[in-house]
Amino acid sequence: ARSKDGREHSSLFYANEGQKKGDRVLNSSKTLSFNKKALICCLVGIGSFTAVSPHYILNFCTVFFGSIGMGLSMSINFMEICRAPPVSGVFAKFDNIRLNVAVIIFFLIGQLVGSSGGLQFLAEFVVTAVGFLLGGCSTVSSNGLENWFCFFCLSSIAFWGYLFARVGVSSCIRKKAS
Repeated sequence: ARSKDGREHSSLFYANEGQKKGDRVLNSSKTLSFNKKALICCLVGIGSFTAVSPHYILNFCTVFFGSIGMGLSMSINFMEICRAPPVSGVFAKFDNIRLNVAVIIFFLIGQLVGSSGGLQFLAEFVVTAVGFLLGGCSTVSSNGLENWFCFFCLSSIAFWGYLFARVGVSSCIRKKAS
């Protein structure tokens, strides 16, 4: 109300002009197509998968700090966009994610699967995931239990790093607003 009647002289634009500004940025012609984004993300995931370290502590730190980066990037992404346009379809939500967030997600997936046991774990992960998606019961081989344990440990570390970043951003915004 103050900005409309001229009492607010420090504002550069009115509040009505700023609403849904992120939607206009999201629908601009500068966004990459789904195919280009998927190709870039797959290349990053494969590169991350092949670049894992044989030392668990290095993989631990990479996953933890990568998940913090993902949490910060997703928070900033959602603050810039505000509301994503309505989507229909399985892969349509992937179009609304900025390239930097998608690259970090695929980087983390490559690190998690690569750190957990390499190609052997990748094959077991794919077979298990397809078995669960088809509604059946899937078995885990006895020599793969160590790989699954490592995967679940690194996944929990990634979850806590992501949560730490999201809560940190929201608390900083709350402190700044008050």
